[in-house]
Amino acid sequence: GVRFDQLVEFAGRALTARGLGGTVTAFHPADQGATPTPQMGAELRTLLAANEASASDALLIYFNQGVVTGDWDGPHVSLIGAYDAATDRVLILEVDQEWYIPYWTPVDVALQAMLKPTSAEHGPLQGQTGGLVRLAL
Repeated sequence: GVRFDQLVEFAGRALTARGLGGTVTAFHPADQGATPTPQMGAELRTLLAANEASASDALLIYFNQGVVTGDWDGPHVSLIGAYDAATDRVLILEVDQEWYIPYWTPVDVALQAMLKPTSAEHGPLQGQTGGLVRLAL
């Protein structure tokens, strides 16, 4: 696994290695506190709406998958496929196709999944919290 800060770093390296230029930015809600706040939710929805309106960026989500699926309790990375503001849901393009297909989840649940620290059973990832990594061309 990787830590959130490593995911941000590796995303930047990937853009450079592919000669794409662009920028990488991160939304790490735990920097604002451990409990979801209306401000965190508003910032998350703004990022999701901007991504939905653009074809020149991609969002990676680093989150505790167990909060969303009720299964494995650990850190996970997938892509955001869409945001439906009318239903306040985000489409997670699951990368683990052996176990899951893409699924919609409420934005508030996704935020909770980003804020839940990784447990001790995951060794060096213990305490890691997630967020969004935006790759923009």
